Amino acid sequence: MGAQAHGVLGRYRRYFKPGNALVEIGCGSDSTPALYEIARETGQTFYACDPKHPEVADLGQGRDDFVYVDRKGEDFLAHDFEATGQRISAAYLDNFDWMWNPARFRNENKPKFLVEMVAEYGQAGEELCNVNSSIAHLEQSILVDRYAADPCAILFDDTWFEYAHEVYLGKGSAAVIYLLSRGWRVADELDMHGLATMVVKGIERGG
Repeated sequence: MGAQAHGVLGRYRRYFKPGNALVEIGCGSDSTPALYEIARETGQTFYACDPKHPEVADLGQGRDDFVYVDRKGEDFLAHDFEATGQRISAAYLDNFDWMWNPARFRNENKPKFLVEMVAEYGQAGEELCNVNSSIAHLEQSILVDRYAADPCAILFDDTWFEYAHEVYLGKGSAAVIYLLSRGWRVADELDMHGLATMVVKGIERGG
């Protein structure tokens, strides 16, 4: 869904103050170039965090405003980001996969792509499951909140409000609730064509 979702951040670019940071955790061939362009246009340093996609580092060759991070985003934010002296204007969180209908993996005829995905996570010492996806995005959000500029925007891919049960589901399900408890608000939501939820602080409604 990321190829459709990441563009929502562009709607808020006028709030991104020069000299701050735009952080992407979980890179992609569509999202990373587009988000880097937003960062360049608004004077941000762009941090691309994804040890699984070292090829994205090529986008920033010869440029000081592109930093490829070959480690988990939450590890980078927890141990190294403070030393940059920057604040985070925006973040796109889309790394730890969400399993759609995970019951399929318990069936005898498991989808091949799902078997391969689970194996890939296992090789990295991780268990692919939706609880772990939610935990990863929560940990990232706690750290983004710590270093957030004012204003700031966080976009969660594969995250939506389930009206039938009045609860958030998806990658950012726990993170959105945490941020709401910290005074952030939901500013934007995408529908079934690109499930995503934008949470902001310091940006008034209709601003």
